[in-house]
Amino acid sequence: MLNAGAVCSGASTTTVFNPGLYVGAVLSLGAGHDHVKVQCDPHAASLPLWYSREIESEIEAQMNVPYAVAMVALGFKSGAEWHDDAAMNDPRVREFMQRVTVASHPHFEEVLKEDSQARIGSAEVHARGKRFTHELRYRKGSPATDASRMTDDELTDKFHHCASRVLSEERARRVADTVWNLEKLQDLTGLAQIW
Repeated sequence: MLNAGAVCSGASTTTVFNPGLYVGAVLSLGAGHDHVKVQCDPHAASLPLWYSREIESEIEAQMNVPYAVAMVALGFKSGAEWHDDAAMNDPRVREFMQRVTVASHPHFEEVLKEDSQARIGSAEVHARGKRFTHELRYRKGSPATDASRMTDDELTDKFHHCASRVLSEERARRVADTVWNLEKLQDLTGLAQIW
């Protein structure tokens, strides 16, 4: 499985996590008691690393559900910049994290028994006196279905975005083109040379 987000798509393949799950609803959050409840794998929901509303390091940020929900809600583009000190210490992110709770999804185990590829997860947003819910059976990047699988364009875009910190645009394009056409290469040394 290839992860579509800038955080762990699940601690290995046993949990569901897709920041895109929350986008539509979290944008409606207002002030006061508005909050987000995320339901996922019971094992993950029991791990402080996943549900803590405080992060101290890049590793903690990669595994933290409240942090990922805050990043999506605040419009941060998914990528390496999620783990920059400026993002991790942004007061808006820290405040938003306080409004996110993580719980076990009540049907996670039964859905997993029915389909070993499924990693059901949901978001419940209480905003401006209304309740919004969204549930996914498969996380983005899962090979389980055509709809959940990342397209070649999505994979290429993610590569270009992540590589932009270390490769020029032209070099990244050459790497991506070479990888997409690996079966046509007569000699793999060409791949090493463009890195």
